[in-house]
Amino acid sequence: MRKRISVFLLCMILIGLMGFSASAAGAGAISVSSGNAHPGETVSLTVAVTSNPGVMFLSLSPSYDTEKLELTAMTSANSGWTIVTKANWDGDGDESFTGAILTLSFRVKETAASGNASVTLSAEAYNSEEESVPFSVSAGTITIGHDWDNGTVTREASCTEAGVKTYTCSVCGETRTEEIPALGHNWGEWTVTPATSTEDGVRTRTCQNDPSHIETEVISASGVTQSGWQKINGSWYYYND
Repeated sequence: MRKRISVFLLCMILIGLMGFSASAAGAGAISVSSGNAHPGETVSLTVAVTSNPGVMFLSLSPSYDTEKLELTAMTSANSGWTIVTKANWDGDGDESFTGAILTLSFRVKETAASGNASVTLSAEAYNSEEESVPFSVSAGTITIGHDWDNGTVTREASCTEAGVKTYTCSVCGETRTEEIPALGHNWGEWTVTPATSTEDGVRTRTCQNDPSHIETEVISASGVTQSGWQKINGSWYYYND
């Protein structure tokens, strides 16, 4: 008798575990797209079912930042949806539809500060067996204000002049600029033409950023009457006499 009871209990545990696994594997998923808008503008987001284990009833209720956003419309191209403050879908049996199901339109309030506003949904779903079907929801984001690109260099910086980098907003096309600091000279080694006792010499060096930039310094004639190295202004020069 005890053996029979043990076998029965084991079977019940296994059935329970199987039911739990089936429930965990039967979860659905919904995603909300993202968008950009300025205060006073309207933006629309798409709600899509990305995974559906099969439901007969699905109810979706939007949730968003009411200080920044105003929901102006919630629509669907599918006539199976009833939309008031929630969007409800009620079928005749379990259906595993996926893809876009709703469009949420928001007006960004004039007082909304720049930044991100999250848009998500709470979901309630049942199958034909009146079992609850869980749905995870990936929230969308409305970026308020400008959405700048990575910028394009519209004027290269030189050794002595700053350059310009221009950014463009993908929302309205407005542009802004940033200064690119001047590079500064990158001088090479000096090339020396020595002075003599009667003629000046010269030394030059060239910028490695821009070969057209050349610095020249005169080495004055020494007045000496013999060849050799002379130290002038802290630098050594060889004189040919």
